[in-house]
Amino acid sequence: MKSELNREYTLGEIAEYPNTKELKLTYGVDIDVTEPIKYEDKHNYITKLKIIDPTFNYKAEIKNKEIKFHKFVHVSIFTDSVSGAPKIKHVGDIIRLRRFNFKLSERGELVAIENKFANWLVYDGNIDANESSSSYKNFDKNINRKLNEFESSRLKDLRKWNDSFFYQNSIKYITWWTELKNPDESEWKGKSYEESQVDLLLKTTKIDSDKKSVEFNDLQGNKYRLELQARPALKTNQIIKLRCVNLMANKRLRKISLTKNTSCLIIPQYFYDYRCFQTRVGDKREKLKSFKGENLAAKYKFLGDYDYQAPGKGRKKDKGPRQISVIKKLTSKSEVTSVSTLLKYLKKPEKHQGKKFVVDGYIVGFLETNPRSIIKYLDVSTKKTYDFSDGRPKATRNSNLRVIYHLITFVKDKSVEYSEEYLNLYILTTDAEQKLFDLWDLLPASNSLREWKNVSHDTLTNFSAKLVALKDPENRFRAVVELMTTKNGKAFYKLCDTVFLPL
Repeated sequence: MKSELNREYTLGEIAEYPNTKELKLTYGVDIDVTEPIKYEDKHNYITKLKIIDPTFNYKAEIKNKEIKFHKFVHVSIFTDSVSGAPKIKHVGDIIRLRRFNFKLSERGELVAIENKFANWLVYDGNIDANESSSSYKNFDKNINRKLNEFESSRLKDLRKWNDSFFYQNSIKYITWWTELKNPDESEWKGKSYEESQVDLLLKTTKIDSDKKSVEFNDLQGNKYRLELQARPALKTNQIIKLRCVNLMANKRLRKISLTKNTSCLIIPQYFYDYRCFQTRVGDKREKLKSFKGENLAAKYKFLGDYDYQAPGKGRKKDKGPRQISVIKKLTSKSEVTSVSTLLKYLKKPEKHQGKKFVVDGYIVGFLETNPRSIIKYLDVSTKKTYDFSDGRPKATRNSNLRVIYHLITFVKDKSVEYSEEYLNLYILTTDAEQKLFDLWDLLPASNSLREWKNVSHDTLTNFSAKLVALKDPENRFRAVVELMTTKNGKAFYKLCDTVFLPL
């Protein structure tokens, strides 16, 4: 095991010193795969994969200047038969590569090549999946192979990274994407057109097993049909990534034809692209727990200062996005500022420093959701903060202590929906009274130190779960943000005049 650990590298580490003869052990997250292909002059089948990890992806920084392309690593796996090839069903599945060679191509791409003594195993990338491999090289020792403690830890780490990375980023930016460009309707005039070797994100809407056909919709509502030679293995309402297909389209329908390089991967439910379909294509959303607005307004008098409206009797339910926050009435009538505009202000903050803006978007994630990391003790007199996990500071007078929150959330709206940009929004409460999470009726008041001392683990876990539940494109996050600068002149946005509604 020790010798194995000495040979394990991240993809980023391999990229710093490619073209070495040393055989590498590494793990990768699959974002694309081809069907097994057999060339006329070859005896083996070849399956090509594209993999990434936290150190090698379109957002990572690669110091080796010889690497001209670092969106993903190319992997080639050779098998004697189609049945022996790696079977990858989902974007985000994890592959363990042992004793593989890595080299740099002439185009500056990192390439992994299987050799005679190499081994590979594929695991489900879902955070809740078991540790059994779903596919593996045909070695006896790979059958029902159990992971050791270190391997289990590596798999958990990558699954956790998957859950965050694919939640926040569209597949279209994670990998190269042949964007299907629709012709101008004014010039098209209903004429047919063809597109070759395009990648598509589609939702299966109808499956006809007898006719061996599948119908799809894309995010824009365009209809597609695929006719197969065998009964379809897909299910309705699945979201898929269809790779390298040809299209023949008219105004009503786009017919898909497969190529030798076509492959299909299912997109898991926690992916950003899956959630976009749930929001845009008209799926029925889950019934959400409601709260009695009349009682809420009566219990929390401060809501009279906010734009909150209690649902009255006979009032029609809002069919739009679920609102998760309200802002103060003084700012509620202000014009909404787009996230793209706010990002521009960060570059030249002088003109806008100290100003407040209204944001209307949705939360895509948090830097940290562990309550013991984001909850702090503040000594009002000295302004010194203490970690909540260390317990109440003994050297400080209780009358000077307050409990505060320090966390960062990532916010998007329509102006940056299909870009990799988002707004870093700092939630920094101070000694001043704020009602940020009061409506959740979960955690004690900021100055109730005795209650904080006895707060249960289950209560903190519940609070963390509520934070995680906020991140959803179907949640309408309406907030007031203030442009501020640090002592060093760095600009940032701070949340203010906003409270979260019960979930």
